Formats: sequence, structure tokens, C-alpha cells
Amino acid sequence: MKILLLSIPVWLAAACTASSSNAGSSAAEALFFAIYTVFLLTMLCSDIEQQIIFDKQLALFAMFGLLRSLLFSLPWEQHLLAALAGSLAFLLLAILTRGGIGGGDIKLIAALGLWLGGESLKLTAIGGIMIGGLWALCAILVKKKKRTDFIPYAPSFILAAFAAYILHILP
Repeated sequence: MKILLLSIPVWLAAACTASSSNAGSSAAEALFFAIYTVFLLTMLCSDIEQQIIFDKQLALFAMFGLLRSLLFSLPWEQHLLAALAGSLAFLLLAILTRGGIGGGDIKLIAALGLWLGGESLKLTAIGGIMIGGLWALCAILVKKKKRTDFIPYAPSFILAAFAAYILHILP
């Protein structure tokens, strides 16, 4: 129910965008922006509340990203390569940090690669690490968390991914 309420402004923004001058393309892009945003909000809430991002949800999100690339004649090969490179980089990061980055984060980055492509995924990864690191530092400094506590990074990647989409994808 929370997600439905949170998504109302997204659907209103999508409807406003769709009614603009370039109706055909704008309507389709507005629909994909709404899908992107609702998925991100859902994953944000599930990771904060339950410390999990569901595999089926990530798979569906990834399929919509690939579908978007194909429908809009985007370089889907580059988006697929971004997904692969991003997931491999984050797998290496997970190994080096001994679980500091979880499997859900790796799969999220792969799915975001299909949506964003290489440049925007780099912005998302760097921005997400910075946002998550600052949040973790603040939480430790105010004694809300200990260094050994679980700190979800997916919300940071989701915030950065939302910003990347707006900055680089939307006209």
C-alpha cells in the first residue's frame, strides 16, 4: 500500500509528460520512467524494512530495462555490457569487502546497467558508494550503528540511479 501511495506523484508526472508536444515518444518514455520509479521505490522500501531485494522483482525490472533499450533503439549491446561489467565489478568488491556489498546489490547493479548503460551506471555506482558511505559514517558517529552492523547500500544506489536517470536519460 505504501508503494502505491508513494507512486501517485510518479503516475501524475508521467501523465503530464505524456501530454506534452512529442506525444508518442514522450508517452512511452513517461510510462517507462513510471515503471522505473515504482520498481526503485519498491526495492528501496523492501531493502530498508526487510534487508532484501527480491530476485523475481529484480528479474522483472531487468527485463523492462532490456525491453526499453530494444523499443527505443538504444545500444542494447552496450547496456548488456554495462550490466555484465557492473555486476563483475561489484562481485569483486563484495569479495574484497568480505560481504560489505551483498548479492542483492550485485544483481541491482546488473539490472540498472540494462536500464542506464555504461556512463550512467558509473555515475550510479560512484554516487551510491559515496551516499552510502556518508550515511554509514553519520550513523556510526551519532552511535545509531556500529562498524560491524549491517548497513544497506541498495537505498544509496537507488537514490543515485534515480538521479542518473533524470540527469542523463530524460530529455
